[in-house]
Amino acid sequence: MSWIESHQELGRHPKTRRMAKQLGVSLPAVVGHLHYLWWWAMDFAQDGDVTGFDNDEVAEAALWDGNSVEFFQALASSGFIDVIHEEGQDEKCILHDWGQYGPFLSGTELAGARLAWDKMRPFAAPVVFERDGPLCSSCGSLDDLTIDHIKPLSRGGTNTLDNLTPLCRSCNSSKGNRQEALINGVD
Repeated sequence: MSWIESHQELGRHPKTRRMAKQLGVSLPAVVGHLHYLWWWAMDFAQDGDVTGFDNDEVAEAALWDGNSVEFFQALASSGFIDVIHEEGQDEKCILHDWGQYGPFLSGTELAGARLAWDKMRPFAAPVVFERDGPLCSSCGSLDDLTIDHIKPLSRGGTNTLDNLTPLCRSCNSSKGNRQEALINGVD
């Protein structure tokens, strides 16, 4: 079973207060709707991208029984959903900071993913170094290189080659289990 972090400041955070005011509901109600939305996303929008879901689906996921357009607008205007406009592309709607706070795997799921990685590592490393070059994708160091999961296994990352990159041991230790935005010099 996966899980997400929930911080005590959520109930008194300015974003939560703003959303409660916009919707005319209590702070505990907003916190509950947010948690239901996040729990739903762990199953159906694992990358935090809710672009493919309409307002009704997002509202239903959060167990919101009011106006779905108003609910979605409140999520966006209060900062719980990032609406991204890029020239020449369709608008994207992403749960705010999902890569940082999104789902963690349970102990059993994580143990299975790590066991698979232990078996795969000897075969993956040469392919990743050939593809990316034998240097740290963060600082450019050539020394003490490791293979890192861009999206960590503990956050639902996979052992696929597109989720692997070379990092020096120092950068790998600094990164911890966070998903870094800057890989191979691309933000």
